[in-house]
Amino acid sequence: IIASGGVCAHNILAIWRSHTGLQINLIGMFFSDEYPLLAVSFAMRNIGASLLKWDNGRKDATPYTYTVGTSIQQPLTDLMSDALLSYDYTSQFGGISKIGFEWKYRKMYALRAGVNGRSGTLGGGLDFGFLIADYGYIFPSSQLIGDIHSLTVSFRLERVLQ
Repeated sequence: IIASGGVCAHNILAIWRSHTGLQINLIGMFFSDEYPLLAVSFAMRNIGASLLKWDNGRKDATPYTYTVGTSIQQPLTDLMSDALLSYDYTSQFGGISKIGFEWKYRKMYALRAGVNGRSGTLGGGLDFGFLIADYGYIFPSSQLIGDIHSLTVSFRLERVLQ
C-alpha cells in the first residue's frame, strides 16, 4: 500500500506468486515532489509443505515466514536529494527487526546506515545510468565469520545497447 499527502494519479495492483511464496504490493502511485511517499509491505515465504532433501537422506521442513515493513521517502528538492527511512520485521530465525536510513543525492550517489537485528550496517552506492556499484558493510555479523563486506556491480543492458 502506498499513500501520501499529495494527489494520486493512478495505481497498479501487482501480485507475485511462486510455488513457495506470495507477495502483494500496490505500486505505481505518483505524487507531487513536495510530499513524502509512504509505503507499506507484506510478504509470505515457504507457503505450504516445503521440504528440503539432503544427499545424506535427511529431510528438513522449511516453516513459512512473513515480513512486514514500512518506509517513508521525503524529497528534498532544495538539496536535489531524497531521504528514506525504513523499518521491517521478519519472522525468520526467531524474528529480526531492521531499521535503516538512506540519503540519495541527484539520484546518483547514496549513503546508507542501519541496524539489522543486532548488527550495524553502513553502505553507499553510485548510479551512472548504465552502471550501478553498491557497497555494504555489516558489523559485527557473527563471532564465527566476523564482519561482512559486500560489493555489487551491475549493468543496465538496455541503456548500454541504446
